[in-house]
Amino acid sequence: MTRSSARDVMHQLETLGLVTPRRSVGVVVNPQELWNVGSARVIRWRLAGRRAVQQFSELCMLRAGVEPLAAVGAAKHAPQHVRQRLVELAAALGAGRSGGFPPELVELDTEFHMLLLRFSGNSFFASFAASVQETARLRGRHGLAPFLPTGELVRAHLDLAQAILDGDGEAAEAHAGLIAEGLRKAAGAAPAVSGALAAPHPASPLAAPRPASVRAV
Repeated sequence: MTRSSARDVMHQLETLGLVTPRRSVGVVVNPQELWNVGSARVIRWRLAGRRAVQQFSELCMLRAGVEPLAAVGAAKHAPQHVRQRLVELAAALGAGRSGGFPPELVELDTEFHMLLLRFSGNSFFASFAASVQETARLRGRHGLAPFLPTGELVRAHLDLAQAILDGDGEAAEAHAGLIAEGLRKAAGAAPAVSGALAAPHPASPLAAPRPASVRAV
């Protein structure tokens, strides 16, 4: 590795909050509380490591707190074509509901929730969309929780999409709250399948693969 390459890697690690360069000392590895845990690269890295279950649970709990508020914002700010797409996605989820994690259903659910966050009118919520994708990929790969396990959750997606289409923020928040409860249950179930997540830990978040693309609207 050349010096310029090494400097570039160290700069990227510093940007992620993983290391801090110190004069006369060198590069110091930072404690976890200084990491940029919202970065998609750091999320992927942590999901690939020994504490993947903890990372999964944390992401589910964060989503559970954020998405009802994002739903209120989407009901107010989302453009018409996004509202219509949410209705289409919810209908497709309902039509394809089954046990397990069919890749096409994981993709539909992921797009649904990423659109909810991206068009909430809140830039912080929008920046969290990447973590939704990483959580969905982990659920689909390891079966951490049943995909849309009940008719109630399927109905909640349909009702949430309709509330956003109608511009009804209060109803959107209530229906997103039902989905959030499912996320909390998924977070609580994660430790029971921790053995499924035993995988080699990447040497660096910079070496982690890029997330699969989600179809743009």
